[in-house]
Amino acid sequence: MDQGKLSHISPPRQIGSTASTRVRLYTASSTASEVHALPVEWQGRQVRVQAEGGDVDWFVSDYAAAAVDPTIVATSAGTADVSLGARLFDGAHDECVIPQTTGVAQYLVRMAVSTSATLRVHVLTER
Repeated sequence: MDQGKLSHISPPRQIGSTASTRVRLYTASSTASEVHALPVEWQGRQVRVQAEGGDVDWFVSDYAAAAVDPTIVATSAGTADVSLGARLFDGAHDECVIPQTTGVAQYLVRMAVSTSATLRVHVLTER
């Protein structure tokens, strides 16, 4: 990683005695897809998403009723679907920038593959 990018990465930190850190834990059930709005101040920031306790299919959407569909089947031509998420294996992490959309919420959509799991989401960058 070059020093230019590294200079923009921030540690998980608490500001003030009652403020929470910039890390959140989200449950992921294997029986139903879950969707919750991400904090609006996270838009435009780089985040790290880590699976804990199991594999999780996930994506970010601006649609509040979005859902992961575990029944989607691969084809030789490649299957695409609005409900197909990226798979994050237990202990693995991914990094992305939360889209910045004025006046439109961004939602974390996720579903555990076989057992309940947790997604740890950590904001890495300042604006």
